[in-house]
Amino acid sequence: MKRRAALQLITALGAGTAIPPGALDGIFASLDHALGDDRADIDRWEGAVWEYGHVYSHQNAGTLINDLVSDLVELGRVLERHHDHPLERARLLRVSAGLSGLLAMEFNSLGDRRSARVAWGKATRAADRSGDPDLAAWVRAKEADGALWSGLPRSIAASLADEAVEVSRGRPSYALVRAHTVRADLAAERGDKATARAALQDLAAALEGVQDGMTADPSGHVGAVYLKWHESYVYSLLRDPRADDALESGIALMSLATTGRAAARCLELIRGLRLVKAHEIENGLEHALTAVQPGNAVTGTDPATQRHLTEQILRALPGQARTLPAARELHTLAAGASVAHPGR
Repeated sequence: MKRRAALQLITALGAGTAIPPGALDGIFASLDHALGDDRADIDRWEGAVWEYGHVYSHQNAGTLINDLVSDLVELGRVLERHHDHPLERARLLRVSAGLSGLLAMEFNSLGDRRSARVAWGKATRAADRSGDPDLAAWVRAKEADGALWSGLPRSIAASLADEAVEVSRGRPSYALVRAHTVRADLAAERGDKATARAALQDLAAALEGVQDGMTADPSGHVGAVYLKWHESYVYSLLRDPRADDALESGIALMSLATTGRAAARCLELIRGLRLVKAHEIENGLEHALTAVQPGNAVTGTDPATQRHLTEQILRALPGQARTLPAARELHTLAAGASVAHPGR
C-alpha cells in the first residue's frame, strides 16, 4: 500500500499534476498509527479553511478545486474516526462546511452550476449539523451571492438571503453582511430604490459590528472597500448621483489593497454601467470595452462577475444602441472571458 502511494506521489510530481487523494495518507499511515490521537490536528484543519479563503482571492477560477477535493476526501476519513468525540466532530463538521462552501464558490466561478449546487448542499448540511448558527448563515448567504452573480432565478437568491438573515438572528457577521448585500443588489436590479437604500444601510450597520468567525469571509474583502464596491453597483443601477463618489472612493481604496486591485479594475465595468444608465452610451461602452480587453487588469475578476456586469450594461442599452459595433464587441469579449476571482 505504502509503495503504491509513493509511486502515485512520484508520478504526480513528475507530471506536474495534482497529488491523488490518499497518496500522502498512505505514506504517513504508519506514523499516524504511532502518534495515536489526532485530535490536535483539528487546529490545522481549521487553519486550512482560513488559508484557502485568503488564497481564493489571488488565484484563477478553478485553481483550488483539486486541493479542496483532496482535503475533503481526507476529512471524510478523519470524521469517521471521531464518532465518539462530539466536540471534535462538531469542529470537523465546521471545517467540512467551510471547505465545501469554498469548493462551491469555485464551481460557481466556472459556471458549473450542477457541481456548485451539490457542493452547496453538502456545505449547508455540514454547517447545520455542526451547531454553528453563524456558519450555517454564512453558507446560505454565500450561496445566495453565487446565485445572484451566476444569473440564477432571482427568487432563489432572495430566498437564500432571507434564510441567512433568519438563521443569523440579526447578529453582526459576514453572513449578515452578505445577505444584506444580496438584498440591496436584487432591489436595485428591479428598480426598488427604497428597499435597495435600506439594505445598504443594513449592510453598513452589519459591517460595523462584524467579528471574525470560523471562515471569516473567504473573499477577504470587507469593510469600507466592500461597502464602496456595492454602493457603486447599487447606485449605478438606480441612477443615483452618489454613484460617482462611491466609484472614486472604491477605486482609491482598492488600489491600496493587494487583494483589491483586480476589483478596482472591475469597478471600471460598473463605471461603464453608470454612464450607459446616464445615456452616455459611447463613453460607457468605451469604459466597459477597456475593462474587458484581454490583458487588462480587470482579468482579476471571475467569469461570472464579468459576465453579469456586462449583461447589465448591454441590457441598459437603448434598442438601437445594442447593434453598435462597440456593443457587439463587448458581448463577444465578455462571452469569451476566462479570468480569475473578484473583490466583491
